[in-house]
Amino acid sequence: MTSPNELPSSLPELIANLDLLLSNPSETELDARLVETFTAQLLGQHLRPLIPTLVPLISPALFVLRQDPTPLTNLLLHLLSTTTFSEILLLTDQTTILQTLSAPSPPIQQLGLSILQKATLTVSDVGIVAFWYDVIKKLIEVLLLDEDTGIALKASEVLVGLLSVDLPAAGGTGLLWRRVLQDKGVYEVFFKLCSWNGDELPGGKKSKTQGQGRLLQFVAKVAALDLDAVASSKVPEIDAKYTGDEAGRGLLGFAARYAVNIDEDVMMHMVLLDFYTLLLQGTSTTPELSSKALDYLEESGLHGSTVGRYLAPDAYSDDMIDQQFLESKAGEYIATFARLHPLRLLSSLAPAIPDPKNRRTSELSLEKPLVDVLLERIRFILETNSRNPHTPSLDILSSLPISVLITDAGKRVVSMIPIAPPFPEYLDCLSNIISKTGNNRFMYDHYHSTHPEMWHRITSYASALALRDVVLSCMRLIERLSIVQDSTGAYWGIKEVVTTPGVMSFLITPPQRFAGAARDPMSAAYTVAARKLEVLETILRVLGRAGSEIPGAEGWRVVVEERLKVGLWGNAAGGEVATMEM
Repeated sequence: MTSPNELPSSLPELIANLDLLLSNPSETELDARLVETFTAQLLGQHLRPLIPTLVPLISPALFVLRQDPTPLTNLLLHLLSTTTFSEILLLTDQTTILQTLSAPSPPIQQLGLSILQKATLTVSDVGIVAFWYDVIKKLIEVLLLDEDTGIALKASEVLVGLLSVDLPAAGGTGLLWRRVLQDKGVYEVFFKLCSWNGDELPGGKKSKTQGQGRLLQFVAKVAALDLDAVASSKVPEIDAKYTGDEAGRGLLGFAARYAVNIDEDVMMHMVLLDFYTLLLQGTSTTPELSSKALDYLEESGLHGSTVGRYLAPDAYSDDMIDQQFLESKAGEYIATFARLHPLRLLSSLAPAIPDPKNRRTSELSLEKPLVDVLLERIRFILETNSRNPHTPSLDILSSLPISVLITDAGKRVVSMIPIAPPFPEYLDCLSNIISKTGNNRFMYDHYHSTHPEMWHRITSYASALALRDVVLSCMRLIERLSIVQDSTGAYWGIKEVVTTPGVMSFLITPPQRFAGAARDPMSAAYTVAARKLEVLETILRVLGRAGSEIPGAEGWRVVVEERLKVGLWGNAAGGEVATMEM
């Protein structure tokens, strides 16, 4: 029996195979099974002692190998798993790392990216990478153009991670920021590869638009670190060369306004609108950055034009399909804006809308509060197309501040959310609104008074297993209502749940068994049964907190506890938990 401290017995055989591969690569094949077996036998205490022996053999072997390099790259990553970036530099250099990034093999590229990622652990290591001009250029090329999406995403993750550590505000030196945004040769790579006025790419339009999409995602992430750094340029001559704009608006301006040709590619236009949403979301963790992002979008006119594409889609395009696509993305942007900047929303006027008869020269100004115009638009959509849920409008409605929803206009629109026929989108919108912080049950009481059949409908839908998504939405509504509190901390929602006839009976009654359902977690029956128990667990917790606030709370606690004890499908012996309306 081999001692744990002894190296794997196959080590000599592996070394011999690698030596032969290096001396005669055209006639030698890697013994992949041997490499995989050796890797599996390695223990933690083996790694460091083997590094001086194996790394100098494996690294050059990767570039002469004619087979899939994955077994070797996995072995090398395993060997280096406990080393720091500085320690790795004793074994390799920037030339070798550049080779890995430039390799046509994704596993080898993954290896190079994993080594660079180790530099994100210390500021000093990031400083070393910042001096590697060619490596940074290649890293940008990989994240923008690599055919392997996974490698491109990894490259973006690595570069963003390095920039995050190097951020001066977080204790970094800023060396990498200067390399990426102030070094003319590096900075120009973004423009050459993504501008229509830049380099022609072997992949043609597909490669160009792919690069533009990745650029937008990258810029949104970097803007979340330091928006000012990407909102202006230190090399304005590059900006002017590719955009014709001499103002030097930086990577943010290039990505947001110039890279994408929105007149010829509606799909890329949708990606661009997603970028505006990502810009708001990414900066939302820092109030100052979030405000700056919105300021930028407003001052550049991008905010107004995006909002306008929802309010009056036909004013921006004659193509109805384009209108629908862009209206949907604009709705997502507005919902994000409403959630993150409610005060700015309340103080905003509706944007000027282009005259659809002469879009380039005339504008129609609504000169109304934006929230009023949004409510009018949502009301119109609900009135004219209630049997086809318009998700963007419902997202906006549920994102509006409660102070808007409790106005007469707001309550009218909310009351128009149909409870029949059943659609999960309407039920989810209703549950979002009812459970809003600060609601104090105004919206619930209003909706319930205008739809007295509400609970009858919900309990009947919830029992229709064929409508799985509807059933899950019904239970989501019940659960969210059960945890709602008013401004005093009282749990008014749970009272509605336990005192409304039929609701608790539905939740407590064990579900009907179906053949195979008990063993298939993907079946509708299993999913619904599991969700019932989750809702009951939530109700049990709230009943424990609410205590005497809720009539019959203790009795319901006992009933729910008994139901939970018998598991997913109830009593296997055939008995059922007693149900009651207390």
